Amino acid sequence: MGKLSLHILDIVGNATKAGVTLIVICIFEDIKSDQMKIEIIDNGSGIPKEIVDKVTNPFVTTCATRRDRLGLFTFQQLQNNVMVI
Repeated sequence: MGKLSLHILDIVGNATKAGVTLIVICIFEDIKSDQMKIEIIDNGSGIPKEIVDKVTNPFVTTCATRRDRLGLFTFQQLQNNVMVI
C-alpha cells in the first residue's frame, strides 16, 4: 500500500504541475471480496482521445520534456499486485 500511495501522490503532483486546480481521490473498499477501487478525478483537460487506450503502455507519453513517464503504467502494475480494481 505504501508504493500505491506514493504513485497516487505522483499522479496528483503531475496533475497540479499541469494546472489542475481540483483533485478528488475516492477509495472504495469491498470487504467481502477483499478488494478496493481507487478513482482519481480532476478538472484537467483530460487525456487526448487518440491515446486514451494506450495510456498504460510504458512507451506512450504526451510529455514533451521527459519521455520516461511511467505513472499510469506503474499504477496499473501495482493495482494488479494488490488486487485493486
